[in-house]
Amino acid sequence: MIAEQVRDFIVKHRPKAVCDDCIADGIPLKRRQQAHRCTMPFGLTSEFDRRRDRCSICGDDKLVIKKL
Repeated sequence: MIAEQVRDFIVKHRPKAVCDDCIADGIPLKRRQQAHRCTMPFGLTSEFDRRRDRCSICGDDKLVIKKL
């Protein structure tokens, strides 16, 4: 269920990239690690792009993910 919420949040912000912290705040989740556990495998698929870049929400340069 958390993975589905994380995926929906990323898709909602398409084509912008978002970080795990902002995903956790936006859903909301108790811990950033919950978002991280979902975004790691998403980033291994051809459906998502996960890399170091600027988050479209907080503006920090960190690991982000976006829906392709």
